[in-house]
Amino acid sequence: EAFIPTENPNPYTHLVYNVKPKSIQLELVNIPDCDFSMLEDVKVYIVKNGTTGTINDFVLQDPSNPSATHNAVKIGQLLNIPNGIGHTMDLDPNYNAVLDQFIYDGSFQTFMSLNFDKAFTASTAIIKATLVMDVTLINE
Repeated sequence: EAFIPTENPNPYTHLVYNVKPKSIQLELVNIPDCDFSMLEDVKVYIVKNGTTGTINDFVLQDPSNPSATHNAVKIGQLLNIPNGIGHTMDLDPNYNAVLDQFIYDGSFQTFMSLNFDKAFTASTAIIKATLVMDVTLINE
């Protein structure tokens, strides 16, 4: 589990709303003789800056009321990762997640929960995460 400081680099965020994850891809970039088969599952969250602890400490977004008070939202996961998946994998996006409050803040945290089911001997793993979002343009 790790918190990763994240920033929204798009200066036009104020022109959109109803920001939702469209696709999430993870890439293992620094270990050539290993792939994501070392994992059993992975879950990725967007978390408000200043939030600490573990998943159990998060106040998760309620899909039926996304504007209710929350400090985290699960944006995607992949369960039962197959052998031989390779150095990249596409997660199953949470299409019900609404990311407006995090994107408007400009900076937030990405939190990854990785469950290993095979030996992993490297001291570090660099995982590149690419998030593509679906948005609605404010048409005023």
